Amino acid sequence: MSSAPAWQRLAWPALLTVVVVFVLSDFLRHPFRPFQPSADAASRPSGLRLSVTGTEAADPVGAMTQALAAALNAPAGRATGSAATGGDTPGGGRAEGSHEADREDEDEDRADATRTVAERLPGATTTAVESVLGVGEGSRRRLLVLTPQTLVQLQQDRGETIVPGVALRAERAWHQLEDARAVALVAADPLTLEVAPGSPLRTVAQLARVMRAAPERRVFGVGLDSWSRAALARLVQDARVEGTVSYRTFVSARDASRAVAGRDADVVVGTRGSAEGVDPVDRLRRLSGAWPGGQAPTRWIALVAPGSTPAHELRRLRARLRRVVTGPSWARTLRTQGLVRPRPGMGLDAFLARERVRSGTLSATLADVDLSVRP
Repeated sequence: MSSAPAWQRLAWPALLTVVVVFVLSDFLRHPFRPFQPSADAASRPSGLRLSVTGTEAADPVGAMTQALAAALNAPAGRATGSAATGGDTPGGGRAEGSHEADREDEDEDRADATRTVAERLPGATTTAVESVLGVGEGSRRRLLVLTPQTLVQLQQDRGETIVPGVALRAERAWHQLEDARAVALVAADPLTLEVAPGSPLRTVAQLARVMRAAPERRVFGVGLDSWSRAALARLVQDARVEGTVSYRTFVSARDASRAVAGRDADVVVGTRGSAEGVDPVDRLRRLSGAWPGGQAPTRWIALVAPGSTPAHELRRLRARLRRVVTGPSWARTLRTQGLVRPRPGMGLDAFLARERVRSGTLSATLADVDLSVRP
């Protein structure tokens, strides 16, 4: 018979009972915890992803995102210089004393064997923004590819009054964008107005005069996105056109160019980047001259991170993008795609704040101007 005191003989069964009760209660409260990844696994670097909204994944945004991912994966081309990256001095210049920090970041990048990939996000714009910017610190390895189309579409959704819940979700996504951290401005894609080679129109001023004299005489070809229609509405407003202007929508610049050749449209509202995908036989002629309102809308491509991204991670991302987008290889990529190096003239945070305001103006213009879609 055991000579151990009674309290020792009772201690182990009591302790075992406490452990069993704790495990059972924890399982009842969190039944699926064993199948969920740990916090460490969720935050472990698994590669940087450049996330493009599915409705914007077509060229040139999709092509430029793929090219940027390839450039970030390339071992060469770590150029330095001024860049339009968030947190820098106005105009995108580098803050003095950042060279040592850049060298440290280069060492960390070389030690990081993860790769950058471009991904297409399913769903609408609001869903895409929330999936990247609205899931907390664990999403810091994802950057949202932001364009004026993203902003204009969100502005449109914020004003939705028919479908329940759309406006509320868009408002939430908009606030997430306001809280997002700017990383880089990687490309600019100026707007263009193009006509058939045999068209009598030569300048934007001529087009504006024709639109004022007979708004119904010209049919415009635009993309399926809200920004293209808003750019057309801005043209109508800035040219001081009174009356209804008609347009047709096309999936691609190639389709729009063929429509002009087939006289289904007279003028294509596009961008320099979208025109690069057109076959030489279908190439149109670009109208010259200044925009009637002084400054035409411009597409651009930026990268933003969730607002919860830690400061040291944000600094690394900015430095890594700076080394790529200021290099000669990226300049050649932009020229190949018909795009240009962005020169915002201010810091990226200020630039994006200004563009959010402009998107509201564009969205309002789209509601105010009389546009008629043709089948």
